[in-house]
Amino acid sequence: MQAQAQNFWKRWSSEYLPQCQRRGKWTKLTRNIKVGDLAVLKNDNSPPLLWDLVRVTKVHPGPDGIVRAVTVRNSSGSDFKRPENKLVVLPTENDEVGEGQNAY
Repeated sequence: MQAQAQNFWKRWSSEYLPQCQRRGKWTKLTRNIKVGDLAVLKNDNSPPLLWDLVRVTKVHPGPDGIVRAVTVRNSSGSDFKRPENKLVVLPTENDEVGEGQNAY
């Protein structure tokens, strides 16, 4: 049972999460993280089962207007600042785009 659980989390963190975190070249504009987004906070020092589910409470854009860091709140109510590349924003209904539409 333990091996099954470890296999599930390994596959979930290596196959599903990267699909949620769409990366494009820096030449393409993508949607900035915005206040209210729900995300998983990746932590390299703990197993995926212990990663925090967080809500974005404040964004910190760079001089070019692209969000580089965010302030997030975890389930215990603690606020802390993290770089945006440590977050995997979970998809929502609004992220679903019909064919021929542009979300960005």
